[in-house]
Amino acid sequence: MPYLKRVKHIRDRVDNILVLALPLRKIRVRDLMNSVWRRPVIVHEDETLDEVVDKLAQCKYSRIAYVVDDKSRLKGVISLGMLMRVLYRKHRARALSAIATSSILKIYASEKASEIASRTIYYAVPEESLDSVLHKMLVHDLKEIPVIDENKRVIGELWIIDLLKARMLSKKKHLRQLSENL
Repeated sequence: MPYLKRVKHIRDRVDNILVLALPLRKIRVRDLMNSVWRRPVIVHEDETLDEVVDKLAQCKYSRIAYVVDDKSRLKGVISLGMLMRVLYRKHRARALSAIATSSILKIYASEKASEIASRTIYYAVPEESLDSVLHKMLVHDLKEIPVIDENKRVIGELWIIDLLKARMLSKKKHLRQLSENL
């Protein structure tokens, strides 16, 4: 029995070493984008919160809206959670002060995307390694990350699941190569 435990321990250690040595650092964002490209939700900084909600509702897969300026450069990010907190907070404050519902809707229609967008933006670029992007997403607890070009225009988005799938496929390929060399 001690022998089997030792073998399992060695296998676990080897597997962990292989996972750490995966060539994700060699794969670039542009390589993955070709196979998992999604159209990101883009809103102009002058669009109202109603319009942001409409665009997010039309997109069944994204929980993030990227706020851009007149030159389509990324200026901020609005997550669905952030939008819900802002709308709830404003609705609750206005409901407590007994403002009519029609007034609340007018206020929502007048607020701009730029007013609630987060200015802290983490992004990836096409030439960046998947290893670097995965690290960035894990450190900052991101589920989605925009991919921008040299002019800061959003050209796509990656999800954490895309990177994890790439990591698993890379691991399987690496293990297959090792077994062929034995």
